[in-house]
Amino acid sequence: MTRAPDPTAPALTARALEELHAASEVAIDPAVRADYVHLLEAIPDAVLRDGPALAAEGGSLHLTASAVVLDGPAENLALVWHARGRCWVQPGGHLEASDASLEAAVRREIAEETGLGAETGPGADARLELVGPGPALLEAHDLASTFGACGGHWDVVLVLRADAAAAEMPLRAEKPGAPTPVWVPWPRIDGPRGGFSRRVPLPADAASDMPEILARLAPYLDEFAAERSEGTGPASV
Repeated sequence: MTRAPDPTAPALTARALEELHAASEVAIDPAVRADYVHLLEAIPDAVLRDGPALAAEGGSLHLTASAVVLDGPAENLALVWHARGRCWVQPGGHLEASDASLEAAVRREIAEETGLGAETGPGADARLELVGPGPALLEAHDLASTFGACGGHWDVVLVLRADAAAAEMPLRAEKPGAPTPVWVPWPRIDGPRGGFSRRVPLPADAASDMPEILARLAPYLDEFAAERSEGTGPASV
């Protein structure tokens, strides 16, 4: 039975559905996208951590939003330290009722966790461009008990690209004393349709699914890099 949307986030739910429908199938399984759409249509407030959607084990199931953030030359990506997971991951987190869209939630998380695109600080001047028409990947995760009431995160992964090289964009930690986010080499083979190179090492304590995520994104970047107009924005991937 379809539930009425939570009155705190009807606009976010509606916009999230639009973004999911607009997403390219280059790196997304259409059946997985259909599952995400069905979840939001059946339980609209599953966009929020406190929504009522339940995973099989009884924990709360809801969407999260994250981003693979590349520098301008697409030679580096930004990773942040996940305190509970004890690993380096892409920036991201829970959606808030005040977010206007999945993309808006991702941009807020990037600003909070790295400083890129923030109103003040080292990364305040960085402009981040969305790569492609919307979400690039959909990644559903069952979670360990260390994540508390969160039984499962259905993550929506976007790709954003900055307008400068990593060396020109220092990152900052979200909280004092927390590990500073890092730029790491983007493990990608140069050239059109270059793909993913496992010979370029990620940090030893990167999230275990990071190589798979980046490998799946290689054809996505190949598909949408050509949309950049020559002479504007960062150089083509």
